[in-house]
Parts: sequence; C-alpha cells; structure tokens
Amino acid sequence: MRKWCLIGMVLFVATAAIGQHSHYGQHMNRTILALSEQEMQGLLIGEGMGMALVAELSNYPGPRHVLDLADSLQLTENQQRQIQQLFDEMHREAVKIGKQIVEKERQLQQLLQQGSPDENTVERLLTEIGHLRGMLRWIHIRAHLRTRPLLSAHQIHRYNQLRGYHHAAEHPH
Repeated sequence: MRKWCLIGMVLFVATAAIGQHSHYGQHMNRTILALSEQEMQGLLIGEGMGMALVAELSNYPGPRHVLDLADSLQLTENQQRQIQQLFDEMHREAVKIGKQIVEKERQLQQLLQQGSPDENTVERLLTEIGHLRGMLRWIHIRAHLRTRPLLSAHQIHRYNQLRGYHHAAEHPH
C-alpha cells in the first residue's frame, strides 16, 4: 500500500512540475513580444482585425467588404467613389495609428528588457498604447458608421446575405 501511495505522490509531483511550463516560451522569438507577427503586420498595414465586428454584425457594412462586393450590391459609380474615399481615409489613419502602437510596444519591451523600469514610464506607455488602440478601433467603427448611409436598405440586406449574416439580414435597422 505504501508503495502505491509513494508512486502516486511521485506521479502527482511530476505531473505538477510538467504543468508549470508556460506556453509563453513559444513567443520568445517574436520581434515584439506582446504582438504576434500576424497582429503586428495587421497593425502596420491597417487591417481591421475584427475591431469593428460589433458594427459589422449590427447592420453597419464595412467599406472594404462593400467595395469587394460592389458588383453583387450593384453600387453606383457615385457610391463606389464615396465608399472608396471612406476606405482610403480609414486606411491612411489606421496605418498611422498602427505604426504608433507597434512603436510604443517596442519602447515598452526595450524598457522592460533593460531592467529596473520606472513604473511611471511603464504606466505612461501602457496608457498611450490603450489610447491608441481605442483610437484605432474608433477609426474602423467610424468607417462602418459612415458607409451605411451611402447604401440603400436593399443593398444592406443583400450585403448581410452575402456575408452570411442571416440573423442580421432578417432584422435590418
């Protein structure tokens, strides 16, 4: 009986020790430790990365997807021109803010890797990163808000169908 108890304890301790390894080790080769390569690239090239998902799923079509579906939505030339302008403005602003986020994350990483970081500086950088992320999300959602009035109710309904938003397509605003 003691033998089985001892074996059980050894297995428990061994299992607990194995469980202590972190999955964060796989992130050690990242350029910016806090950002996946995909997220960093998305920030640098102005991708939406789901930041306006609440708008998208609430009957506020996104300009990029509307332009991609221009033929199916039967956009007029004027609609296409206006939505392209919205997209270009959004993209320009998103790239600018995305680059700032990556740079602030780089600064934070360097500060922490140098050792003994000043807490006030860490707090300031984190506050700036949070503010920039909020601004970036606003830029993407604002583009959705500005796209919707340029479309007819039928086009919004069709957009929702084409994007697979059946529930939203049944209850347009």
